[in-house]
Amino acid sequence: MGESLLIRGGTVVDGNGAASQTADVLVVDGLIAEVGRIEKPDAKIVDADGLLVTPGWVDSHTHYDGQVYWDPLMTPSSWHGATTAIMGNCGVGFAPARADQQEFLMELMQSIEDIPVETLRAGIPWGWESFGEYLDSLDATPRAIDMGVLVPHGVVRTYLMGERGEKGEATPEEIDAMCRVIGHAIDAGALGCSANRTLLKDGFVPGSFAKDEELLAIARTVGQRDGSFQTNPASYYGPEEWAPYDKETDLMVRMSMAGNMRITFPLIEDHQEPGRWRWILDQIEQANAAGAKMFPQILARPLNAIMTLAGRHPFDRMPAYEKVAAAGGSNSELAARLRQSDVRESVLGPAREALADRAWFFDTMYLMTDPLDYEPETSESIGAKAKRDGVTSMDMFYDLMTAGKGDAMFLAVVANYAEGNANTVMEMIRHPDTITGLGDGGAHQLGLCDVTTPTTVMTQWVRDRTRGPKLPVEEAVRALSSSPARAFGLTDRGVLAPGMRADINLIDMDALRMELPEFIHDLPADGRRMVQRARGYVATFVAGEQILADGEDMGARPGRTIRRKPAREKAPA
Repeated sequence: MGESLLIRGGTVVDGNGAASQTADVLVVDGLIAEVGRIEKPDAKIVDADGLLVTPGWVDSHTHYDGQVYWDPLMTPSSWHGATTAIMGNCGVGFAPARADQQEFLMELMQSIEDIPVETLRAGIPWGWESFGEYLDSLDATPRAIDMGVLVPHGVVRTYLMGERGEKGEATPEEIDAMCRVIGHAIDAGALGCSANRTLLKDGFVPGSFAKDEELLAIARTVGQRDGSFQTNPASYYGPEEWAPYDKETDLMVRMSMAGNMRITFPLIEDHQEPGRWRWILDQIEQANAAGAKMFPQILARPLNAIMTLAGRHPFDRMPAYEKVAAAGGSNSELAARLRQSDVRESVLGPAREALADRAWFFDTMYLMTDPLDYEPETSESIGAKAKRDGVTSMDMFYDLMTAGKGDAMFLAVVANYAEGNANTVMEMIRHPDTITGLGDGGAHQLGLCDVTTPTTVMTQWVRDRTRGPKLPVEEAVRALSSSPARAFGLTDRGVLAPGMRADINLIDMDALRMELPEFIHDLPADGRRMVQRARGYVATFVAGEQILADGEDMGARPGRTIRRKPAREKAPA
């Protein structure tokens, strides 16, 4: 028996949903050897008295495809307890790729996921063509946590069809070629495939218009290799007349059944049609009872954007504002200029007209406070406050944003909050078919930080909630660990049990909290991003090695590229 670690006397929440218990966890050679009352005099002892002992979180939806090369900690995910992250989502990524397609793929990533091309150019080493070569490159890149990778349908289309890949209809020969490339990628270690059928403001991901026959053929290829499939259904975000969501739901069910394949997709409460998510979930429940393997993926808090003078806000692309901002200087200096009466009116005057049809936006926008509250009272929205004060919501927002040093931040809630509370979120989390995800780590880094959602689950929903029922800690841990693991066929993690990987969090639940967002300059090409740190994660272990202590890097790099090589299974006819 090799090196051993004994985590002693903590409150163990195993990830399977079993009742928590005071127990020890013995780790040997990176695996959990025993859970219970254990005597092991020669083991390294970690005192967990008073702490929660959980599996490491599985972050099921990230876009770290570039960041994996310059950030070995995969932050902010690891700061918030993630020990496994899945990338290659939404049909975009960087393999397979010919040399003359690299620029297009980086521009596509910028268009879809708002990651600057300059950052990607400076940070990605390239040097591969096939997906297997790409995985080899990832293997050679040290990191703290494990990364699972999906082969993106949009990238495969580009690789095989060139410019026709964006909107062209694939021939039977091209579909066969796609299936071969995707099959080889999964054989090399990809967890499955991802696709995107979403209508976007900057264009379309290659494959958005793929015919059913193409997607069903890919589903059979993925299913034969026991892979998983992540997709963004068209009408779940786009206009109903383009692709009705009942047809999109039916297509996903047929894909799952055709390949005997796991499929995960985003599910949100649309404020314009708040009953849609329940209808979809009912259909998925029926399909799963009939043999499908559908895993709706939810964001376990209100879907939001973070507005701030230093990042994104409603005026940031308006000519009058851009002229003022172009003068440069610090954020505090910009705020002072924007407070000048003539400058204020030069920005607000055109904005009142240009943004008149978006006045409702401020009715679901809230000033962020410390401690953070992801279940704010609707009476505290900018719109509600402005109405009480007899001013326009746009004027109130402008004045709050530019006050002082210009460091105010606002939570702009766009989904999962139609009733003005988190009851819908709680219902989604507790449904047996859903998994948590949609954090988008690595993407939209000037206006989004939903990758920190696991800490919201463990604090606000488990410990602090006062506006409705709380989430039992056992259900919360399962939702963050074993549930997302199963959706990607990861049977070696997500549970504290003998034989499982020793990916473990030690959490001080009394001290656990999320800090306010901040901007840091740590991207290649002097890029900046918004991050949120956490307190209360006392220790995080990956394969038995401690990677973080109270959020500080321990220097260990046990993370690896997950390469599942399951035995092939014959898909049903």
